[in-house]
Amino acid sequence: FRIASGAIAEAKWDERQMPIEFFLSTDGFPSSGITNEQLVTEMDAALATFQDLPASAIHFAPVALGAGNSTGGDSAYASGLDGRNIITFTDPTFVFSPSVLAVCSYVRTQEPLVITDDNADIDGDGVRDMPNGTYPPGTLLDADVIFDGARPWSLTGGGGTFDIRQVAMHEFGHCIGMSHSSIPGATMWPVYNLDLAAGPQLKTDDIAIASRIYPEAPQYAQSYGTIRGRVIS
Repeated sequence: FRIASGAIAEAKWDERQMPIEFFLSTDGFPSSGITNEQLVTEMDAALATFQDLPASAIHFAPVALGAGNSTGGDSAYASGLDGRNIITFTDPTFVFSPSVLAVCSYVRTQEPLVITDDNADIDGDGVRDMPNGTYPPGTLLDADVIFDGARPWSLTGGGGTFDIRQVAMHEFGHCIGMSHSSIPGATMWPVYNLDLAAGPQLKTDDIAIASRIYPEAPQYAQSYGTIRGRVIS
């Protein structure tokens, strides 16, 4: 992850930034036999698992096709921040370690960010990217999902391939501010789930965390409680 240095604030999108937009690179997944339309369907389905949670307020725009395939780019804010959330199988520079299938690379603020008419265009394309106002530390500004295109991917995960939707759900979880889960089998558990039926489904732990980060009132308060105490040993 690309994150701000110094004090760590919880990463999340501000409600003023919603619906969150992701763009699938028009390069798609070359030589795989999987069309861009199929990839968009899988990405929309992965995002819908979070958007459809009754106690969570997060929502997304339909995934669109975009020309970029790189998570690079620059802006007035930072190098590597272009303000466009890209999904790509063909990033030309990212180097994967042997155990990693995909990553979410994101940028969040370290200090409060004041958006005015003068700096609302993050990517410099002449179009406002954020409404005016003050955004708290931890506000996400850019989140890109990079798949390792050298891996055998498929729409089902069968036959020794990896299920695109399951891995997309995990990375989108990171892209909305979720960390790895300590619960085996959870979507945010850092190991690929070989149970092909259960893999592309959010589990109780995932649902609770996504709802905590983006609580929908009054459903969140009606569904969850709080434990308070003091650790003494």
